[in-house]
Amino acid sequence: MIDNRQWARVRVDGVGPGERAGHSSVVLNGIIYVWGGQRKGKYLDDLYAINMTEYPHNLQWKLISPRNEGPMPRAGHVSVISGNEMYIFGGTDSERLYQDIWTFHLAEQCWSKIPAVGYIPAAREYAACALIDDLIYVFGGKGRDGVKLGDLCAFRIKGYRWYMFQNMGPAPSPRHSLTMTAIKEKIYVVGGEFAGKPEDSLMIHALDSCKYRKEIYKNKNVKKEEEEEDEEQEVSDHSISTKTTEQVPIKLSDLSDPFHNDRVLLLRELRSRDEMIKDMKKKEQWWKAEVTLARKARSSKGDFEDEKCNGDTDLMSIGDKDSKMAKLFNQLVSVKSELRRVRASIVQQALPASQKLEQADRMRIMALQEAAYYRSKYVAMKERQEEELAKIETERAEKLESRLSAALKENQSNSKILQQLQKRAQFDHTARIAAEERVKEAHERAEDAQKAHQAALEKLSDMYTSSLQTEMHLRNSSLRITELTNRLSEALAHRSASDELSEAAITISRLESTNIRTRNETASLKQNLAESMDDIARLRILLSEREEALNEANRQLEDSTIQLNMMKDAMSHGGRISTSDNAHTSTTKGH
Repeated sequence: MIDNRQWARVRVDGVGPGERAGHSSVVLNGIIYVWGGQRKGKYLDDLYAINMTEYPHNLQWKLISPRNEGPMPRAGHVSVISGNEMYIFGGTDSERLYQDIWTFHLAEQCWSKIPAVGYIPAAREYAACALIDDLIYVFGGKGRDGVKLGDLCAFRIKGYRWYMFQNMGPAPSPRHSLTMTAIKEKIYVVGGEFAGKPEDSLMIHALDSCKYRKEIYKNKNVKKEEEEEDEEQEVSDHSISTKTTEQVPIKLSDLSDPFHNDRVLLLRELRSRDEMIKDMKKKEQWWKAEVTLARKARSSKGDFEDEKCNGDTDLMSIGDKDSKMAKLFNQLVSVKSELRRVRASIVQQALPASQKLEQADRMRIMALQEAAYYRSKYVAMKERQEEELAKIETERAEKLESRLSAALKENQSNSKILQQLQKRAQFDHTARIAAEERVKEAHERAEDAQKAHQAALEKLSDMYTSSLQTEMHLRNSSLRITELTNRLSEALAHRSASDELSEAAITISRLESTNIRTRNETASLKQNLAESMDDIARLRILLSEREEALNEANRQLEDSTIQLNMMKDAMSHGGRISTSDNAHTSTTKGH
């Protein structure tokens, strides 16, 4: 209770949200809405509500079941309420960061993903937000790879457009897990986790939103969008008795009612689709021009294989390739491509520049602190205030001791990191040497397999030649046997020359034995040939395996080389940081 400045436990009935962290909560008409978060690594997307208007009696949690599919489960997001709608932005599910923005219509109990345009901020988690009029201001957060963010952006609900701000003066340092509160026209930033600027922990940063809101409202494009949206709103107001932007009191009992106004839900969906169609129409002319120019370029080179894709089916009439209109579109497309390239280059160069600015800002603050110390000391010495001078010296010594302690801790941390990097570099070096040895062994085994393969091929060639000679000898023997058989037939027919008959019979028996021996040799050679073919197949498989092992070893060697170079860069960078910190500590101690 704020009146008596005492905490009190409140008894609540019903099944509540349960344990969770990284969730968000908003309030409307005395009803608190809690959405998302995570519990023991499980990310949630449920929505609970509790009516606090009758506190401390009749308190009960109620689970709200949306009518359609909503955003992905997440934690570390931000949420606000405007009208009868709850908006959420950002968050994470441990696998990726989100930069989408969703709205939950409390009256219709349905989710809608907003097709936002403009300077859409980077994906982030654990940022902070505040609502002033129809502008949702978002500051800070933690981006990809744990980078702390310090940009300020705003989302205008009427128009679904994001804006970025620059030249805001001395802004808070990049941070996350902070709080952001709006009071009238000003926004206050308190706390958070940040690096550098130790005095920020004692500061409250204030932002006057009037200046930036005026710049947003002066934008001609925004005015045009507002006029178009106002016309659409007037048309829809003729068919609907109430405006969608008007705040309508919602009872908690209505949230669990399964019957809702389908007509209002349909109009919400149609409005979202109309916004998407408008955005697509704005880009349609560019797409038509680029497609037409591409088709003409391909047509001039004769690359078309489909007769339907010729010059007669251009999406836009820009004339011939040498016409003024075609040249103008070519220049516009090239300028747009160059603009995209320049934007990407600026984004890449922004991070080092921001780091340099942060370092310069840190040095400026330290110089201001030194100047304030010497000024206080001068005033105390001038007025001969011994006690004040002693107090200043004591505070100075305490600050120096705290700085020295922080520097020593940071130095120890950097030394540990450096030792870890050195160990890892040594391990990578050992792994690289082992990989080189494995590559050498695999190369030698591959050479041995290649030599064995070549020897097997030569042996196979010799066996093939021997087989051909044996087959030729076999054919000659067969012809000889045939000839002798004919002669034996003639001899038997005439029953003469009995001596020749007996000699021929002996010769035939010899030839038959020779033929049998030759067939045996041929079968043996064929078997040896088959075994040699099997050996060649095995050698080829072995050679393929050796080549794959060689390629894998080469890949491991390249990976180890890349990791070793990265570790060397990190070690050199860590050494420079440690050297600069030690130099700064020594300089401060000298003062």
